[in-house]
Amino acid sequence: MHMVIGFVLASLLKKKGKKFHTLPSIFGKFEVVHAIPGRIRYFAPMIEDRDTTLPNRIENELAKIDGVKSVHVNPISASLVLTYDNAIIKDFVAHGIVLKMLGLEKELDYSPESTLLKELKLFGRGLDHQIHKSSAGLLDFKTSFMMALISIALYRIIILRERSIPSGFNLLWWSYVMAKSGK
Repeated sequence: MHMVIGFVLASLLKKKGKKFHTLPSIFGKFEVVHAIPGRIRYFAPMIEDRDTTLPNRIENELAKIDGVKSVHVNPISASLVLTYDNAIIKDFVAHGIVLKMLGLEKELDYSPESTLLKELKLFGRGLDHQIHKSSAGLLDFKTSFMMALISIALYRIIILRERSIPSGFNLLWWSYVMAKSGK
């Protein structure tokens, strides 16, 4: 459903005077090579990798849709050309139909993770396990960090009577939010 909403929003937000807007691609899996109103050419390596009946199934299924003029699938070049009546089928709808037929609608939601983020998560998990092991299961990284924030906050509030940024109250609030979120 969110894919349809995305296509509708893209259609509503397209620039004035521009007759055709950019359709989403999935790099290396499903790319829009060329598009004009009424015709879209795709590059989809999955067409050449799958069974030999896939190109015929795609052509037959898309040809059944009202407004589709022609479908040509070339498994050798991994391309798909869809020609349709732009008055009956809008570009984003035709694109969505092809995505759905190839089972790639969930790929649009994929958000790649950087190597640095993966390494930081790995480091965090290792640190969490070490703290848990060292404290005989009493603490983990999150509770240790919360306890450190609470200690610093109370030290700043009670001992130093400091009202700097971040104040002890901010640190208390952050530890409360961390505890409440459960993450």
